Amino acid sequence: MSAPELTKKPLTVAEIFSKVAQGIVEHPEKVTQVNAVYLFKISGPEGGIFHINLKDNPQVTFEEGPADCVLEIKDRDFIKLYKGVLPGYKAALTGKLKIKGELILATKLSEVFFAAKKEE
Repeated sequence: MSAPELTKKPLTVAEIFSKVAQGIVEHPEKVTQVNAVYLFKISGPEGGIFHINLKDNPQVTFEEGPADCVLEIKDRDFIKLYKGVLPGYKAALTGKLKIKGELILATKLSEVFFAAKKEE
C-alpha cells in the first residue's frame, strides 16, 4: 500500500456538502433546473443543518431556513446514500430517511449529487 492509501480518511458529511457547493458553482446549469430549496437535518456526530438553495441564487448554507423539501437522516446513512451504497427509496421505505414537503423534489437531488461526484 502506498502512503496516501494508509492516511485516507473516511468521507464526512461536511465534505459532501462542500463538494455539493463546488458542484453548484461549477455546474449551475444542472442544478438550477431543479428549482427547489432543500433543508437537510442530519443527526449524529458528523451531522448538522444544511440548506441548499437551487432557485434564484444557488448556494449551500449551514443554517435552517424555509425549504420546499426537508430531509432528515443519520450521518452514517447519509454518507451511504451519497456513495450509492444505500438507495434513496430503500432509505425512505425503511425509515432511515424522512422526507417532508414535496416528495418528487427528493428524487431530483440525484442530479445535484451527481454533479458533485464528478469532481471526485
